[in-house]
Amino acid sequence: MGGADDGAGVRPSDQAFRAAAKIISERLDRERAPWLKSKRAATAVERDVFARATASIRAMGAIQTARRMESSARQEKSAREAARKAGYKAVIPPATLTDPIEEMPPGSYATASRRLAETNMDIPVRLPDGHGTGLVFLALEAKVSNSALNSRKRLLEVLRKRERWDASGKLYRFRTGAVLAGVYDVRRLTEAQDAGVFLFWEHRLADLTAFLR
Repeated sequence: MGGADDGAGVRPSDQAFRAAAKIISERLDRERAPWLKSKRAATAVERDVFARATASIRAMGAIQTARRMESSARQEKSAREAARKAGYKAVIPPATLTDPIEEMPPGSYATASRRLAETNMDIPVRLPDGHGTGLVFLALEAKVSNSALNSRKRLLEVLRKRERWDASGKLYRFRTGAVLAGVYDVRRLTEAQDAGVFLFWEHRLADLTAFLR
């Protein structure tokens, strides 16, 4: 083993190994690691099965993330099309918005995501002056959920952003909306609506078009 200055590093002590093993073992799935329940060493076959199963979980996670990103991109495209059908024009505002009312013309939507109040926004929408809702700006997010449990995370993301966005402009004239697809817990949807988030479903984007007109 090299010295302290040759970049080879230092082997952890047996105590450090045992401490790390204890932390890891407490978090492992006992069904996939049956040797832990009987407090014995894993066989070669068990190690191989465990490694393959763990690798497949990581791969599946990567696939789900990729699919979610593809779905979000599709949603954003569909939401922009809904705005276009409402008579809005596509514009390219600054990458970081400081005053969307001045930086986006009335009746327009951004062609790509932008930042407002130090937070990324999927689709900034500048409503026409004198819009029937009294609003002047709508921050839209595209969210996909593959389970009721996952929907909590997706909607919490919107709620946290809403606090920043709604407070960044004129009182009660900046609002946040979400275009949703997938599986959502009704309770979470109710919480989001009670917090003031407008909800639109991807399979019913005519509702968004009607709202924007």
